[in-house]
Amino acid sequence: MARLSRGSALVLLLVLPACAQRSPAGVQEAAMDREAQGTVRAPELPAGFDWLNTDHPLTLASLRGKVVLLDFWTYCCINCMHVLPELKQLEHQYQDELVIIGVHSAKFAG
Repeated sequence: MARLSRGSALVLLLVLPACAQRSPAGVQEAAMDREAQGTVRAPELPAGFDWLNTDHPLTLASLRGKVVLLDFWTYCCINCMHVLPELKQLEHQYQDELVIIGVHSAKFAG
């Protein structure tokens, strides 16, 4: 896989579960434990927000079985723009397993 920029690596670290700090065997065991329990630690995506490039709001149920990468970006941020080609490559390479959700984090209110 192509080398990820520092910005991409930070985004990937943001979405890793807390158990990712364990050894690989510990991560796998923790994932199996959660699967056996059927619990989801992530909160439901908020209702009432505007969604772009999708015909319906996304829900946790619709994302089940996928790896979800949250890309927090700000309009006109050059570092955010530099990450876009890498996100596009990941999206193409893992189109059946990966969902990338861009979250606009406005610099100014309003």
